[in-house]
Amino acid sequence: METTQLQMVQNLIQVIEENIRQELDLDMLAEKTGFSKFYVHRLFRALTGQSMMTYVRGRRLTLSLDDLVSTHLNIIDIALGYHFSHEQSYIRAFKKQFHITPAQYRRSHGELPIVEKFDTAHLYGTEQGLMSAPHMCMIPRFYLQGIEREIIHDHNYYHQDTNQLVSQWEKTYLKQIENKVDEFVYFGLVQYNDNPRGRLYAACTQVKTPGRVMDPVKNYTIPTNNYVSFRYVGMHSPYEITFQTLLGLYENINAWKAETSYQQAEQFHIERVDLKKCSAGYCEMDIYVPISSKPQTNKMPK
Repeated sequence: METTQLQMVQNLIQVIEENIRQELDLDMLAEKTGFSKFYVHRLFRALTGQSMMTYVRGRRLTLSLDDLVSTHLNIIDIALGYHFSHEQSYIRAFKKQFHITPAQYRRSHGELPIVEKFDTAHLYGTEQGLMSAPHMCMIPRFYLQGIEREIIHDHNYYHQDTNQLVSQWEKTYLKQIENKVDEFVYFGLVQYNDNPRGRLYAACTQVKTPGRVMDPVKNYTIPTNNYVSFRYVGMHSPYEITFQTLLGLYENINAWKAETSYQQAEQFHIERVDLKKCSAGYCEMDIYVPISSKPQTNKMPK
């Protein structure tokens, strides 16, 4: 599965590069990949943080910079050469992208941020889908309510205990929560305990403030933290995420942590799924790991 999706993204990027001076639209790009227009659009936005046509426009504008500084072509010819409908649409797009007009850039030859070809080497394949390169963020303190259970890895691998807990939460307890922020956004709070064979897992929803709850529902306060966030995308329902898939995600996350100057700051991480973005054939999940910089070790010269 993950190979198919990775190949689809690689093929998509290659089609865009090879046809950057031609007409490109979502229907044509979806047809070239063999996937639905809906899925291609959602996958590309999830992995890159921008729509496909925004990326295409950015690549066209970036490639046009060389024509501006290396040739004497008229701006209208450059615009038409990169499939802008007329000169003014190119100038408007250029100014929006670079905060300078093409003519001003041609005179100044200054530094500009560019939209480079998307590097699929930053995607990680998993059991069921793809995980994108991480990004950093800060999340202020927030509150969750949910039910928890100790999940033993070996048993979870074969019996999907986590999925059963999520189903129990949504069918029985979620409707009882009175001050939900968004009932369609699911949170999984994974807490590290002293048992190396398992974790304490809580199926939760975000609430505006901690409130009175009845057992087995509990309140959780998540402190302000810096996080590294990883996004997973798969061609399946969010309820079909398996423990095998999660193991692959966590292996990639642990490999990233081992290679960076960051360390995990708290003994938990958070899984977040916005069910409004998902369907029976599409899943997005974000994993947030609290981080801090590793302490510096200053060795005295001998």
